[in-house]
Amino acid sequence: MKRVFAVGMAVTLFGGSALAADLPYKAPVKADPAAATVFNWTGCYVGGHVGGGWGIRDISRPSGFILPPTNPLFTFLNGTPFGVNSLNESVSASGLLGGAQAGCKYQFTQNWVIGFEGEYSRTQLTGDRQVSLTPIPFFQSVTMPANLHVQTDWIASATATLGYSLNGLLLYGKGGAAWARNKYGIALGTPEDPDLPQASFLAQDRRSGWTVGAGVEYPFANHFSTKLEYDFYDFGSRNLLFADQMSPSLGGVDVRQRIHAVKLGLNYFFWNAPPLPVSGGAAAPPMSWSETFATEARYFSWQGTRGTPTNAVAPNGEMALGTPGSGSELYTPYAAQLVGQSNDLKVEMLMRGGWVSARQSTAGLTGAVATATDTVTSGTVTYLGLRGLQPFASLELNLPTGLAALTASQVNARMDPDLVDISTFGEGLNIGPTLGVNIPLAEAWLLTMSAGYTRRGAYDMEGPLTPPGGGAAPQSTNIKPGDALTVTAVLGYQAGPLSARVTGTITENGTTKENETPFVKPGQRALIAGTASYDWPGDHSGTTTVDASAAHSNRNQVLFECLMGCPIGLVTEPFNTNSNVYRVGVQHLFNLNKFAVGPAGSFLFRDNNGYEPTTLQFVPAKQRWSAGVLAQYAPTNALNFSARLERIWTHENQTPGLPNGEMFSVLAGTTLTSFTVPSISSTGWLLSVAMTANF
Repeated sequence: MKRVFAVGMAVTLFGGSALAADLPYKAPVKADPAAATVFNWTGCYVGGHVGGGWGIRDISRPSGFILPPTNPLFTFLNGTPFGVNSLNESVSASGLLGGAQAGCKYQFTQNWVIGFEGEYSRTQLTGDRQVSLTPIPFFQSVTMPANLHVQTDWIASATATLGYSLNGLLLYGKGGAAWARNKYGIALGTPEDPDLPQASFLAQDRRSGWTVGAGVEYPFANHFSTKLEYDFYDFGSRNLLFADQMSPSLGGVDVRQRIHAVKLGLNYFFWNAPPLPVSGGAAAPPMSWSETFATEARYFSWQGTRGTPTNAVAPNGEMALGTPGSGSELYTPYAAQLVGQSNDLKVEMLMRGGWVSARQSTAGLTGAVATATDTVTSGTVTYLGLRGLQPFASLELNLPTGLAALTASQVNARMDPDLVDISTFGEGLNIGPTLGVNIPLAEAWLLTMSAGYTRRGAYDMEGPLTPPGGGAAPQSTNIKPGDALTVTAVLGYQAGPLSARVTGTITENGTTKENETPFVKPGQRALIAGTASYDWPGDHSGTTTVDASAAHSNRNQVLFECLMGCPIGLVTEPFNTNSNVYRVGVQHLFNLNKFAVGPAGSFLFRDNNGYEPTTLQFVPAKQRWSAGVLAQYAPTNALNFSARLERIWTHENQTPGLPNGEMFSVLAGTTLTSFTVPSISSTGWLLSVAMTANF
């Protein structure tokens, strides 16, 4: 049972914040009266960290960028700043970071801790923004596509820290100087339009600034500690000189840079002082702390009779793109959870992130992307001092360390979410507070009820939001998703060999806007999910786990325009374009001492073609089957390894198009070029390896 629980914990960590009903109820930890010492933070250390970063570059006040004309008709443009004089944009950049830190701390007056630290991070913070410039001031109808690219290669800092130790758990703030190295690019024109100038302006700089941050650090051994930290960097504004790689032209712009970062770190104290005695000689009721770290590598590959999306149109717009498709994705999520519990209080802190590399190799729909995913952090505080009730409050943040806006070479790496794990690679800053209560109904039963509100932040992505025909649009579009209100109830049961959990949620979404214009309000969404595990008697009989879910969404409200083009706002769509989605999975693990192995399988049914209004992605109706084998190895109670290999099959029914090769698009609010899509089938493989460690 312990081996099965380890994999379940990894799923919980990767899936989101755990409600109390996700785990068996445990009585509060009693204090040990003899525990009269606590960890002493006085010492020096070295360590490493990984995490993600995101930020904004404000580009303004262009000058120069004089380009010769490429067509005799444009000879009057000689000596005229060609379009970049209208540039005034903000470019988001995000990605992974990792590096090392070293420093010393000194603990004084029992609980206060001061110190200094030097830190260096290699980074992959990149961002692109596609814009349309007006190169001829007196011909505003003439536009020229341009791509703005920003990249940060490394960040360094030297900071002072001040913290407070709570029975060994260190809460701290920091501040000091910071440095960064950046690269920039402005690409003008496209090979498809040789009449307009082509240019590739590049620049780079090293700049200094300041940083502030805050974090929490926990000692889990005599010489080791782990930390979760947030840092803000401000590198001010400076003028950069750009040089064209295709001509002697030069140009300058002002660039202001700010970066946010969240980091998970590990420190080794090569010297630290002995533990401190607790004031009064006897320990106050302490927090009992534990930490869990989980990571996994998941590889997907698929081949089908068509690529993704299956309704793509050939570049000439005169026929469907019917070429066979294939693709692959490597997804590496990681999660860390720190849990502390005393007689009256339970504190949970969680961080989830990851990296993904996706590629589609379909002719006409080729695309590849490699990026960090968004980072999710959360904190939950549960009060255990009431008899029969355990109220809790939590706060979850989605940090935009992923990549939301894709370039023309990346956009077709968005694949069917039923074929791969990650189909969208980032969104905005989301803030989600939740209030709830755990109600122990009996020794074996626990009911959790909660209500949460998510404030979803705006972000840029490639546009327009219509069924894609291959390739990115020439201009980015700004998306402001509607906020979400979610009510959740969870009923958990655990007694003897049987454990089960049923979850029900209802979500009400607000209106999503594109470039400040409302264009869709998703219908109310209901989800019910359940899982049950039974530990069969006998030494090697093993454990069977069954899980199932069903999701339904009501009709959306969509933007409607009358025949003369006059917008009248959002109206309820005449028929439900959302899909009902049903899933069921089963696995059985035979227990072989430290090993466990057994079969696994699943089935998914999606009953309707349509756009996912929350991810803004077209997903076709289909049936999906998988069958494979799962293996686990637990050398100790604190360490668990697992592997999974599955074969996947999908089938999509024929999708008829309207006469004249058109189909009505909910998001576009009009008819678009589309053709009948025949029955489609695909096959694929899933291979994953995972590790879970408890400290």
